[in-house]
Amino acid sequence: MDASLNGPFGSIALSADGLTIGRVPDNKLVLTDAKASSHHAEIRPSENGYIITDLGSTNGTFVNEQQLAAREPRQLNASDTIRIGDTRMTYQASSQQIDPTVYAEKGGSSPAYDPTVAAPPPAGTLYGSEQPNYQPPAPSYVPPAPSYIPPAPSYAPPAPAYGQPPAAPPYGYPPAVAPKRSNRTLFIILGSVLGGILLLCVLVSVIYSATRSTPEKTLTTYCTSLKSGDYQTAYNQFSSSIRSQETEGQFASAFTITHVTNCSVSNTGDDGTLGRGVMSFTTNVNVSGINDYQLIQENGEWKINSQIPRK
Repeated sequence: MDASLNGPFGSIALSADGLTIGRVPDNKLVLTDAKASSHHAEIRPSENGYIITDLGSTNGTFVNEQQLAAREPRQLNASDTIRIGDTRMTYQASSQQIDPTVYAEKGGSSPAYDPTVAAPPPAGTLYGSEQPNYQPPAPSYVPPAPSYIPPAPSYAPPAPAYGQPPAAPPYGYPPAVAPKRSNRTLFIILGSVLGGILLLCVLVSVIYSATRSTPEKTLTTYCTSLKSGDYQTAYNQFSSSIRSQETEGQFASAFTITHVTNCSVSNTGDDGTLGRGVMSFTTNVNVSGINDYQLIQENGEWKINSQIPRK
């Protein structure tokens, strides 16, 4: 097979010795391309023409813009484009004419059969050049068209015209009816919703009851703070009117010698405007007493507004 490699360097005929391609001078084809490796690729003859092998190059070898796997030969076809770095080359090949094969008749010189001539290979194979104008012969047999065509089903209703309601279904086919939702399912859904609302209301009520201010909570905080000696917290249970008459220091100094050791709260309540309660206490000097308290609301909280000792 006659083959050559065409590129910017001209045309190089390929031979049985093969062709090494690279950047160093010991290659048969020396490329001045900066992207070419020292020993980049090799083209050698094969049974079906020539093959190209990438020798483990840095930037790769491409045939028809498909990169070759390193050290795996690839069969070349006529008109293949080879690219190494920025250098493009075209592989050209032409098949040699094969002499006709003649079979001699026994005892004579005339052929017993017509001479057989090798036909060119089909386009696009690995064995020859492309034949873009080749067209396969049309098949000689064309199956006849079926003589029987089944009619369209008669039961399909015609499509209604645009803007008109669909026609009623034919006799024997009841109209489609949307399934009715079970009343039990509806009751379950409603019950779940109402149960969730009720649970939310209970939760809000519990939180409000736990956090809202009451006369009992205020007096209990006052009593507990006095027993523990936390006079700042106890002082904060007074209304702004009481605190304007006495400072926190003056209030705390009253318990320097005598202080509350025990106390309890009872009879608490309110009418929405005024609150009330009773606190019984005992001091460290064995003095006990009972005070009546009146409370008012300030900024949503109940505050002690007066205390009256019982006689």
